[in-house]
Amino acid sequence: MIKKGYEEKQTQKNRLLEVLKAGKKVTQIDLEYYLQLRSNYFNPFPPKTDVIDAIAELGIANLPARIFGLKAEGYDIKTKDIKIKGRFGNTHYAVYSLNSDN
Repeated sequence: MIKKGYEEKQTQKNRLLEVLKAGKKVTQIDLEYYLQLRSNYFNPFPPKTDVIDAIAELGIANLPARIFGLKAEGYDIKTKDIKIKGRFGNTHYAVYSLNSDN
């Protein structure tokens, strides 16, 4: 017997695809840490951003694997590499979005 509330559980791939189809961008960056750095360092995102943190908001710990799976299914996903200057130097993050043609 399935517990109530678990019948319509979405897979990570479906949650990710839903966000990408809504025109939002997804990244593996820890946005809480990023927001702390934001006032002191270079800010690659505009103040009002549509970037979603895969771990915190979607429950996806291995975002590149989910992106790889969607690309293998034929989805045209853009990858933009951003550089953030943090307290330990520069760090690179990938920001994924669905091409508008899809």
